Amino acid sequence: MKRSAKEEGFIKQPFYEGGNAALTRFIHSNLKYPEEALIHKISGVVELMLTINHEGAVEESNILSSLGHGCDEEAQRVASLVKFIVPKTPRKLKVIFHKRLRVQFKLPIAQKETPVPSAKPDKSTSVIQYQYTVPSSPKKQENVFSYTYTISNKK
Repeated sequence: MKRSAKEEGFIKQPFYEGGNAALTRFIHSNLKYPEEALIHKISGVVELMLTINHEGAVEESNILSSLGHGCDEEAQRVASLVKFIVPKTPRKLKVIFHKRLRVQFKLPIAQKETPVPSAKPDKSTSVIQYQYTVPSSPKKQENVFSYTYTISNKK
């Protein structure tokens, strides 16, 4: 008679439903780029060590590599929203898990400025308007931020 293969681990690690790709999509959809990081043009990766309880909730997150300028706090905020699935353990053990999580901050890609036709200016002033449009991500075009600047020069 053939022996059945033992399962790889006695206690199985928690996982995010949908895998790593779904976890990355969840993080990027809930991530709000800090204004201070935008001003200072900070981009990079914040690495966290998560403490996950037996129910799959993130109890604590410690920063392993920092970016500063509000990125660390934002990464911890988003990590606290993540809910993992914990497979059942034998003997109903309440195990605490530790997992590393990397949160990437990429600066939004700016599109070229396009001049916007303005209303008829007075003869004594000249008005120039620019519209600056920044998409939230290259793949998703539904969240587009637009800024309009008006420069007037009185003669």
